[in-house]
Amino acid sequence: MRHLPVLVLCMLLGGCATNSSAPPTASGPVDPYPGSGGRFFGTPTWPPSFKPDKFSAFQVGVTTKAQVAAALGKPDGWVARPDGSSQLEYAYGGPTTRIGTQSAQRIVYAFFTFDANKTLSKMQYPGHDEGR
Repeated sequence: MRHLPVLVLCMLLGGCATNSSAPPTASGPVDPYPGSGGRFFGTPTWPPSFKPDKFSAFQVGVTTKAQVAAALGKPDGWVARPDGSSQLEYAYGGPTTRIGTQSAQRIVYAFFTFDANKTLSKMQYPGHDEGR
């Protein structure tokens, strides 16, 4: 009970310094896929069908990297560049083509490039190229 006035004062002031070794919080938006990983230009195990209208809500200069990742799920590949920009790559099942007597589903790729503030700066997918 001897520390109750100190605790109340800390609560009123919005917190007190402690000796905890909590990591400092980073300023700026959180990056859901920092660094580099995945497999760019990899063939997905079972790609969902490619539907370009899936990206209609994304706007260059407005949409964030976190919003793209939340809407599309884990990318097949991602990379972060030294200047702070980054890119996500998604692979989808495209149209079926015939190779000799067999048919095969083509793989199409969608790329989303973000500036250092994690804001969408360019979208690239078949039939679309925005943000150059």
